Amino acid sequence: MVKHETEAKAAKSAGQNGFSEWQNQSRLIESLTTGFVVGPPKCGTTWLMNCLNGHPQIVCGGECNGGRVLLTGLLSLMRAFNAHQVKYGQGPAAQLTDADAVFLMRQAADRQFVNLLANGRGGKRLEEVRCVIDKTPSNAQHLPLLSAVYAQAKFVCCVRDVRDGAVSGWFHFRKQKWIKETSIEEYAKAYATQTWAPMLKAARSAGTALGPARYMEWSYERSKENPGEEMRRVLNFLGMASDDASIRSCLNAGDFAKVSGGRKPGEEADSFYRKGVVGDHANHLSEEFGQELLRMAEDVLEPSLAANARA
Repeated sequence: MVKHETEAKAAKSAGQNGFSEWQNQSRLIESLTTGFVVGPPKCGTTWLMNCLNGHPQIVCGGECNGGRVLLTGLLSLMRAFNAHQVKYGQGPAAQLTDADAVFLMRQAADRQFVNLLANGRGGKRLEEVRCVIDKTPSNAQHLPLLSAVYAQAKFVCCVRDVRDGAVSGWFHFRKQKWIKETSIEEYAKAYATQTWAPMLKAARSAGTALGPARYMEWSYERSKENPGEEMRRVLNFLGMASDDASIRSCLNAGDFAKVSGGRKPGEEADSFYRKGVVGDHANHLSEEFGQELLRMAEDVLEPSLAANARA
């Protein structure tokens, strides 16, 4: 009883003092460009997040897990509520409409963006920010839901050679004890067919429906080869300043030496930022196995979506 009374008092206080401000914060999100960085794990989502967060107009952070956890959970709850109402003979007046569901999910997701703005701006003044972005790799499989909730949002899907992604994942996730496979080859097959290809397939399918104004792919390999050009392409897609100074700021924020504590790309360490290079799979997978892995990934992707399976 004491706990419930305390919660009731807190709710009453929040209702009296905070609800209007809570709504105003959502109006602030409405005035900004919203975006999502998605893609298979170990394909450069963190690198791109760091770069974007270096832009003077952008706040980018992660991982909010809005699609996989928050929004799908809320949608399931609201559907269960309506089913309950129908079961007990309650009509439309006592149910939630589809629009109610979208707007309730929007309010919840707005809180995540509000928290990113409150805690991830660094030295940026709030009035300077024009774009807020969530980086959650698994959102690649929830673009239809996210795009329904945020009808103008932009989606950037990170793509990397499946062989390099598998090698990077092996070293990172094995250390975290998040995988069951006991060899790099066994893990690589699971990564290619159960993670990389399904996530990319889902993102590209949704991206086809969204169109090029709302969906683009960022390439790990192209960013290594020509970082300025690839960064400019992303900033133009987001509608943010893409002058040379802004690009330098982004690339500096994502610089491997800076985030890794001073190592150069290729200098390996037991770190989240392990190596930062293209083609490391050649040091850990045979050529024959690497080709097999590409075929396995392409078999999961529909032929029309498989163009970028090979680097």
